[in-house]
Amino acid sequence: MSVLELAEQLARSPRILIVEDDPSIVSVLTQVLAHYECEIDKASNVNDAKGLTDSRKYDLIFVDLTLPDGSGATVVKNIKTTMPTVPVLVMSDSRDWTLIEETLLLGIVTVMMKPFYLTELHNALKMFKVRVFPPTVSHPFTQAA
Repeated sequence: MSVLELAEQLARSPRILIVEDDPSIVSVLTQVLAHYECEIDKASNVNDAKGLTDSRKYDLIFVDLTLPDGSGATVVKNIKTTMPTVPVLVMSDSRDWTLIEETLLLGIVTVMMKPFYLTELHNALKMFKVRVFPPTVSHPFTQAA
């Protein structure tokens, strides 16, 4: 990454993609991420996710493993081909451990099993604080109580 690209990234809000077909999960993620002043894009299936990841760059991507038109692993493979350094956080209600292991081997950061607690989401976001969120944004979930 050049100095100019880094400066541009720090000057803009983090761009996050949520690939999830469950509106309630999308709503929770959107509400939590809104605090961080993120630009949020949403896709509810593999095809829409591919279109977005082929045309835009993201700082962090959430991917559901079970989507209506295919596997989230397909989305992760596409992401790792087009944006290999972007952190990917996978969400799953599947107990298909082979699929989960296959996805982990693609280089994702973590898997959050659904249903997950907000504290799990906040802990996952802490991992990305330095890499994704600019230092000017307050992070109440990372501050001592």
